[in-house]
Amino acid sequence: MPTVIKKRGRPSGADKTVIGLKRKKIKKRPVEFVKKSVNDQICDILKWVIANKDIIECAINGDYLLGTKNITEDLNQALFDDRVDLELVKKFFDFNKRKHKEILKCNSCDSNLNRLAIKCDSCLSWFNLDCVGLQTKPKKRLWFCRNCFV
Repeated sequence: MPTVIKKRGRPSGADKTVIGLKRKKIKKRPVEFVKKSVNDQICDILKWVIANKDIIECAINGDYLLGTKNITEDLNQALFDDRVDLELVKKFFDFNKRKHKEILKCNSCDSNLNRLAIKCDSCLSWFNLDCVGLQTKPKKRLWFCRNCFV
């Protein structure tokens, strides 16, 4: 019968490294909007349309139907993205379609976007490259803004 071989190294989940230093905590990465759960997508879309968080909670609980008086004047440009399914929040509203001009603005400086802009893949907000400290678009397929890392 073979002898039992002892396991070596620290147990998984140990809070210290092999040399006794504290392990670094792994930062939580933001999730791409399309990969978020349906409930998270609904909450994000309602936050883009309605400023009052209490009204959003009442609408999600089914206590309140939203109308034109609840909608903010400056709609978030993320609503116009192809990946946003507005049918998810249609049941929370009680009115016909509202027309709105599509003017994309930088999320950090609030000016109109220039031709060099980038969109966050989590919150779907647009940023001028100058405002986020970039000269060219990154080669990565996904890009996340600083707000999504918080």
